[in-house]
Amino acid sequence: MSQDSLKRPAVIYSAAGVGIAVTAFLLGLMVGKYSGPGSPQLPEVDPNLSTTKLPPVWPLHFCSVNVERNYPTVQAVPNAGHLKTVGGSVAILPHPDSNTAQLRVIRLPASMHAKPSAARALAESGAIQDGDVLVVFRKEWSRANAYGNLQLGQGHAALATVSLDEKGKIVKTVESPLDYSSNLDHPGHYGGHKTFQVIRPNMTPKQKANVAKWARRVLEKNQVMFQPDYGAPYFARVKGKDAASLCTDLALHTLYGEGDQIGTFCSELVWALLGLRDVDPDDLLKAYPKGDAKGGPRQYLAGKVRPIFNPLPGASRNPLENPGLMQGPDVVLRRIFPDNAKRHDFLVNIVLGPKNVSPTELDGIMSTGHQKTAVAFQPKIDQLRQWYGQQNESAGALPAVNAGINPNYSPTAFSVIANSDAKGQNGKLLFYVGTVTYE
Repeated sequence: MSQDSLKRPAVIYSAAGVGIAVTAFLLGLMVGKYSGPGSPQLPEVDPNLSTTKLPPVWPLHFCSVNVERNYPTVQAVPNAGHLKTVGGSVAILPHPDSNTAQLRVIRLPASMHAKPSAARALAESGAIQDGDVLVVFRKEWSRANAYGNLQLGQGHAALATVSLDEKGKIVKTVESPLDYSSNLDHPGHYGGHKTFQVIRPNMTPKQKANVAKWARRVLEKNQVMFQPDYGAPYFARVKGKDAASLCTDLALHTLYGEGDQIGTFCSELVWALLGLRDVDPDDLLKAYPKGDAKGGPRQYLAGKVRPIFNPLPGASRNPLENPGLMQGPDVVLRRIFPDNAKRHDFLVNIVLGPKNVSPTELDGIMSTGHQKTAVAFQPKIDQLRQWYGQQNESAGALPAVNAGINPNYSPTAFSVIANSDAKGQNGKLLFYVGTVTYE
């Protein structure tokens, strides 16, 4: 079944903090190893990178699989040569323990960290495009606990747009909280981390343009509140709503000021804006300039709003096609370990291996909110460990595994899907573009 088709969720995702993201971004094999017929030449090894091979401490399940084969660099970063002009580069790094796990590194000089110059370089190179999803990435979470492994180090998501000013192209983010939105230079946000991953929805140029228009209007309106409860998506918080309602209500409030003020957590806003990709706000205003008094705009939107993917359950029977929020590492490892026994062993002993931890052990690694979620989620981690440990992953056990975990669209949901085979109307639903770092 296509992830693009919407089903009304029956349950609600309960994990707090950024959702139980289980994303799977696997690190790399050898630079330039894939060379199928007609495939583009791989990026050169960058001597300026701190290493040309991923260090063993980099977690295997935090990588993506066969990034060059799945989404060639020529598509991911179409003007990669521009990065050289600013002292940056693109390279594919291998993970020392895998022949398939890769990391596409988009390196920028350390002097660009939290500066608008980075937003310009990434826009001009095409490494970031309209509608791309930026996910903050903290590989040190792999040393934290099992919750950090399931989150794959991802704790915040933003949507990117590309504008043109007197100096050329520049990236502008749209985020919840809205005051995080910037040209990748918010001092307290982008100044606080040096690594983020870029996920690209598979959209047509028109769809990208529509999403960018909606994002800019949201910034101009400046009325989306921050919703701190990541475990209660809009359709759970507001009586009588389904998942698609958020997209419609956001559009009506943004264009006409109608309805209650919208509140979203970070990835929820990204998800809602992408659900409006088939709606041009200018066309809607032209057709209905006076608002929704007779229901015209709402009916118009009902025929065009299409969530980018269904809110994800905790786990599913077929994670490669329809993954669950807790199956990011699983999706990655299915391609690394053809032998299920090895995959189960890695999931049980490495991904879910860390036992109970107290919040004080996580000081300096996780925020207090994530620390509390990590402790609260421990019973579910214990259940997952047992499920994989039995090595049968019985479909009949799924209701118990999913109990208390409601469908959601956490930051890592985008990465989970990008690493899966989930498809939409244009083919593969989401692509992993690369990991931006400053060195």
